[in-house]
Amino acid sequence: MDYRNVKVAMIVISDGKTNELREMTQNCINSALVNSNDGNIDVIVFEKTQFKYKNAITIHFDDTEFNYNKTANEAIRMYPGYERYLICNNDLIFHGGWLKPMIDCKMPVVSSLDPTLKKQMSLKDDQVGYTNKVHFSSWCFMIDKNTWNAIGGFDADFGFWYADDSFLEQLKKIGVPPCIVVSSKVTHLKSQTLKTIDEEEKLILTTRQYDKFFNKYIKTA
Repeated sequence: MDYRNVKVAMIVISDGKTNELREMTQNCINSALVNSNDGNIDVIVFEKTQFKYKNAITIHFDDTEFNYNKTANEAIRMYPGYERYLICNNDLIFHGGWLKPMIDCKMPVVSSLDPTLKKQMSLKDDQVGYTNKVHFSSWCFMIDKNTWNAIGGFDADFGFWYADDSFLEQLKKIGVPPCIVVSSKVTHLKSQTLKTIDEEEKLILTTRQYDKFFNKYIKTA
């Protein structure tokens, strides 16, 4: 199948509360489209502010608490007519020809490789497994509709911290390992949004979410 015939919804989740963050989201959109080599992509940005992006559908949401997994679920439910869904942070730069290898891989869940990440930069071949940041890049991954249905959607109990780990646990339950695709390269700018969160608040949130993750997925395993 020609990758250009596969319909992909690129879901970008953004909180553009500063000019810098809004510019970063727009750069993410532009680099994805320019470097997709005419892929069949529709970009849909779920934006927490009222800002509207170019070359994309912008959906405004006003949840008090930013919940990554919940928003990704809502995006897929709102746009059910796609074969694949690319779930993305807004702090990404897509490299040339990134889309074709992801589709050609033919795995249900695939991620792009970040050439700046130590755990991934030495990989020479596609790798399958459940190790976070090795076999799976939570900031840029593609999932097919059947797999999303099989896990019952992303676990909305984890809105930010441990959202990726909970997804890997969901995949383990159905026996579907993710695959890192080394010839699809996307640089992750390392969550500029986090810089706006107070360190004490960050510690409280991470501790609370770890306890929830441990009790739900580890303690009961």
